[in-house]
Amino acid sequence: MHSFDSEVPHTSLGLAPDTSAGGTTGTGSETPEPASAAEEVIGAVVAMSVAAAALTDAGDTTPRASLSEEETTDWAIFPEESSTGVPLDLQRATNRDLRRWSIRLFKVIDLDFPPYGAVADYERISDELKRRRDAATGGRKSVNFREKFCDNARGHRFELFRDGVLTGYVAYTMRAGIIRLHRTVVLDAFDREQVEGTLMRNVVLAAHKRRLAAVPYCPIAQGFFRQNPQYRQLTHQ
Repeated sequence: MHSFDSEVPHTSLGLAPDTSAGGTTGTGSETPEPASAAEEVIGAVVAMSVAAAALTDAGDTTPRASLSEEETTDWAIFPEESSTGVPLDLQRATNRDLRRWSIRLFKVIDLDFPPYGAVADYERISDELKRRRDAATGGRKSVNFREKFCDNARGHRFELFRDGVLTGYVAYTMRAGIIRLHRTVVLDAFDREQVEGTLMRNVVLAAHKRRLAAVPYCPIAQGFFRQNPQYRQLTHQ
């Protein structure tokens, strides 16, 4: 059995004796091996890294709180306009701007596939114009609005405008001197303003001038003729 505490000559390990100090091999004059020096350097670096991490953790003992609402609001980017280019806030828009946007949107909502948000923006503008009109008249029905009735031959419908805003329309088909009234639509903002009667009177008069037989298919048109039988003589039926 061998003891690892006994001295082993350098020659038996294949190492040359250290002659830097008079040729003796004392423990105080031994030169450290390269591998041992590298290990000491690596160990010192690791120790310093661990110590620095411990100091950092000790200096910041409070948990990281989430961002406040003000910080997230400052960083977030909120759009000021809808996808159609109409401001989301209509309070600061002038009446002229509202009418201009209304006309522009009306041209696109009549398409088979209107752009996303066009119908909603058109209704928002109509509601805002009506709100301003009611505010100006103290809630009383205004009689000073500009009204226009027209035949949209491309869209196959009669339309009624007030102050440049579409209030409602009657969709129709026409063939062989007969005009069939299929559907009557009134925008929500004008539900209580009796637009249906004004719209239907204009439709009957337009058909009469063109010597067309107006045939009511939708319930609103049929109800109009029941309540106003005097207009039947103008339908050329």
